[in-house]
Amino acid sequence: MSAGLTVSFAAISLGAAFGVMSGRGALAGMIGAAVIPIIASTLGGTRLQASGPTAPMTAVSALIIAFAYDHFPDRTLAEQFVTLILS
Repeated sequence: MSAGLTVSFAAISLGAAFGVMSGRGALAGMIGAAVIPIIASTLGGTRLQASGPTAPMTAVSALIIAFAYDHFPDRTLAEQFVTLILS
């Protein structure tokens, strides 16, 4: 029960951040974060499955990688920057 609450708090706050980042507002992001697990559990899954707003994180990761390769002339420094930021 406590793990589920922890995951839900993280998903709601992450959803709010992605909602603000998209320009739709925090409430839209929180609603999206709440709808994702409902759809995932309706379509099937296991008791240990945790669904959340992770797809927008792909776009954030792509922006970080693009920034690193544009601003660091040495590929090694760019890869180290990406590893530092994403870890």
